[in-house]
Amino acid sequence: MTTSTNETLTIKLPGFSYIDLYDPIRLAELTTVFEQELQKHCASLYQRYVAYRNGNGEDMKPEEVSELLVELAPVLGDFVARLFGVESERAAQTQRIRFDFE
Repeated sequence: MTTSTNETLTIKLPGFSYIDLYDPIRLAELTTVFEQELQKHCASLYQRYVAYRNGNGEDMKPEEVSELLVELAPVLGDFVARLFGVESERAAQTQRIRFDFE
């Protein structure tokens, strides 16, 4: 069974479009935007991310990799939410999850 919809995904970051997600060059540019935002958000987290990326995590203990990924997750989540313009939905979902665990 297939369903059709008139909704299309749109990218909300200026200068990018949905088709860019299929273009390696544009994905690299999008990655650069994320990395710039990460560096502004937390320089030390950015430095650890760059070290991980450049060394493929080979110089890190598994626990260090896990810690890095856990710290990166909310920053990346915020970026992806802005990318697709779903910040309010993400905030509501986060609030529901926090309520469930209190």
